Amino acid sequence: MKRFLVLVFLVVYLWNDGMAQQMQPLKISQNQRFFQTADGKPFFWLGDTGWLLFIKCSRDEVLQYLDTRQQQGFNVVQVMVLHTLGAKNVYGSKALKEADISQPLTTPGDAFGDTTAYDFWDHVDFVVREAEKRGIYMALVPIWGSAAKEKQ
Repeated sequence: MKRFLVLVFLVVYLWNDGMAQQMQPLKISQNQRFFQTADGKPFFWLGDTGWLLFIKCSRDEVLQYLDTRQQQGFNVVQVMVLHTLGAKNVYGSKALKEADISQPLTTPGDAFGDTTAYDFWDHVDFVVREAEKRGIYMALVPIWGSAAKEKQ
């Protein structure tokens, strides 16, 4: 079970932003039966699956989604980073150069509204920071299985 969780989910993707609340890292309990916070308190994973959140949602839609999930009591959102090797987000930014997993497509800067600066990965960073502000952990599947098989 532990190996499965480690391989499939990057459970803790935290950003230390001055405006964000301090979220404790999660770990697996000593008996390997449950998650707990760094201070040893049991963590109940109440997650929603927003698989295509990074790809299908604009910044405004992300905020609405996260606000709603926070109000509903969710503390984890499970999402795919790359659904396909040709993934691009709602703003048309591609994640990879020539669909090559070894070549993330990044740009200098991260200013939203500057199409030469705000890339796929800046949008991922935005979503993760906003989730943290709401006390929501992001469980990231790095790449969907079918996409990983494409290059074998």
